[in-house]
Amino acid sequence: MDDERNETSILTMLLRAFATTFSWAILAMCVVGILNVRYSPGARYLTAFFDFDGAGLPFASILQIAGFSLVMAFFVVLLFWERFFARIRHFWRVFFLCLATLLTCSVFVVTFGWFPTGNPMSWVGFVLATVLCFSLSFALLRLKRKLEGKKYDRLLANYKARRLGQ
Repeated sequence: MDDERNETSILTMLLRAFATTFSWAILAMCVVGILNVRYSPGARYLTAFFDFDGAGLPFASILQIAGFSLVMAFFVVLLFWERFFARIRHFWRVFFLCLATLLTCSVFVVTFGWFPTGNPMSWVGFVLATVLCFSLSFALLRLKRKLEGKKYDRLLANYKARRLGQ
């Protein structure tokens, strides 16, 4: 009963996931834009996603990112909310999120022309970058959890030692 009262609402979780995804997506697009201008000036004509001659990201691109972020927020909440898939391992949640990201992003790429869909190297780069980012994030998260586990084990041992010493 207390768990249900203290549980975060699905709308709040969806808004948090949307804000996080949207912020990271805008940051990533800014970094990609900077790298394209600096190292690949010819790439400016391959995508309508950036306005290299103007102010940066056009409003239409920001709305596309917002739509993508909303869809991804739905997947994040669905996969990581404990009411759904309560017994699924964290690895599989991340794996399915990676698949959902690839699928959703592919739909947005084709629909809005984020990069040339007829160029196989663009797709290879997209898939490699996505899988690499997910793998790196997963590895860092596992390392963080392992270090936190050691920290809490040490704190628990200290607590038990003090408690038994009284």
